[in-house]
Amino acid sequence: MINSRGATIIALSTPYQVSAIHVLRISGALATTFLKKLCSFKEEMKPRRVYFKRLLDPEGGRLIDEALCFFFSAPKSYTGEDLVEIHVHGSTLIVDKILALAKKNGIILAKPGEFTERAFLNGKINIDQAQAIDALIRSKQSYLGENALKILSKKESFRFKEMRDDFIKISAKIEAMIEFPSDDFDRQTMNTYAHLGNLLDQMMQSLGSLFKNYQSAKKREDGIHIVIFGEPNVGKSTFLNFLLGRKRSIVNAKAGTTRDYIKEWYTSSEQENFWLYDTAGIRDEVEEIEQEGINLSLDLIKEADFLLILFDERLNEDWLNKINFPKEKILIYLNKSELLEEESVLAFGEAHLSYGAFRHFSLMNDLKDDLRVKIDRDFSNLVKKHYVLEESQLSLMNDRQLDIVREILLRLENVRNYLEKKVEPAFLIGELYEINPLFGDLFLDSVGKEEVFDDLFRSFCIGK
Repeated sequence: MINSRGATIIALSTPYQVSAIHVLRISGALATTFLKKLCSFKEEMKPRRVYFKRLLDPEGGRLIDEALCFFFSAPKSYTGEDLVEIHVHGSTLIVDKILALAKKNGIILAKPGEFTERAFLNGKINIDQAQAIDALIRSKQSYLGENALKILSKKESFRFKEMRDDFIKISAKIEAMIEFPSDDFDRQTMNTYAHLGNLLDQMMQSLGSLFKNYQSAKKREDGIHIVIFGEPNVGKSTFLNFLLGRKRSIVNAKAGTTRDYIKEWYTSSEQENFWLYDTAGIRDEVEEIEQEGINLSLDLIKEADFLLILFDERLNEDWLNKINFPKEKILIYLNKSELLEEESVLAFGEAHLSYGAFRHFSLMNDLKDDLRVKIDRDFSNLVKKHYVLEESQLSLMNDRQLDIVREILLRLENVRNYLEKKVEPAFLIGELYEINPLFGDLFLDSVGKEEVFDDLFRSFCIGK
């Protein structure tokens, strides 16, 4: 835990840079004393009110700034302590002056996450809500943000404690079978095993949903990797520039212009996140440097989430046998389709119906905005198909929970298999004892939780 409990803390809650406003936060017993000294309060300071005040240097009476000041009295504040917020103009000089005066008055700088840690220690929030605050601040994907808000507002709960209680009941039944054994594996034992198997299935389904939702949401937040692939001069670089809306890749009529790959972030009109890779065109009989670029492109494909193969009017597929990639994750795009007869375009499309998507267009002639919307929709459809989000269900909130749930699911699967094989209860109970502490780890009701708390709150921003 952060070792400054009892002290009054201050932090800048906005980025330290020139901006429209800055917000300073003060929590602790000296918060109101310092604000009164800074603003020369003459009236009674009432909580949950906003005051427009002139901030004055107590030592010389020099004007520091004009500010909006907020006061929240304990325990009805974010931290559960007396809490003050000072909103000043966005000058770092003003911030530095206030921080220096606070230090002179016995107030110390807050460490990252210390305000939220105090809220947790003072019973204002539970550990799930603390993690939800961190997840909400960091979320770049709407589902993860909404998921965090459900936990934060207590509209939803992970039910980890309830799951552990159910698990303890399962363990107790196995213990009872050991204490009062049957002479053989009788019908009652079989019925008990079947009942326990059903309980485990329900538990695994609940945990599996949380696990899969987080994996899909995290992937969509961090960006789906799409490698743009094809022969030289089919328009790969032009395609990347088109999607980005700016010239990022060099476009030239000379084949082999792109040697190294180019990686760019792209957020579609449907608010899906992608990493796009423009790669060297694949062809035979090339010089050594270009071949290295082609080899690099083939290596990228191994790590790609989706593959976008671009063709032109040549419709050359001779090299496709070099690509080992699931068809349902490949987009087949035909550029320069205006140079082909309509029958040829239709036949080419029908031949690739088993792929993830097919589209033909002319990057030179088609309306750019209309085409971009259609391509964004293709991307989005693939994402929603392969990275499914059960939006009515909750998701885990961080990688720590993900690792623990992965281990629980693996061990529960082992127990489920043991039940089906009708192994002796004495063997089962050992595996169950290994699982029980993992549930405690999920809601931090276990040995070593201090270290986990430290890691959690240190990951917060300063001033939160």
